[in-house]
Amino acid sequence: MPVTTKAAVSRPSGLTGTDAMIEVEDMSKAFGPVQALAGVSLHAQAGRVLGVLGPNGAGKTTLVRILTTLLPPDSSHARVAGLDIVRDAVVLRSAIGLAGPGR
Repeated sequence: MPVTTKAAVSRPSGLTGTDAMIEVEDMSKAFGPVQALAGVSLHAQAGRVLGVLGPNGAGKTTLVRILTTLLPPDSSHARVAGLDIVRDAVVLRSAIGLAGPGR
């Protein structure tokens, strides 16, 4: 279990009074007839490490792409660093980073 202290965790300016860095409620995303995400909800605390595990085709990459504003969700309420992923997408992009696989 990782050890964190409140003093070591910096809070982005958009973060609300909660301790959530990522909040997702009932996220869905379909690509035509393929339902990539259906009713995904999660809460990740600031200063923690979150791993997303699942088999191929489970929707892990789709979830990350939505949370980093690269794809729009079909339905959901989601916030990252206190910012709404749809309404505050431009500001959110300047507050986060994403590294993908090298090719």
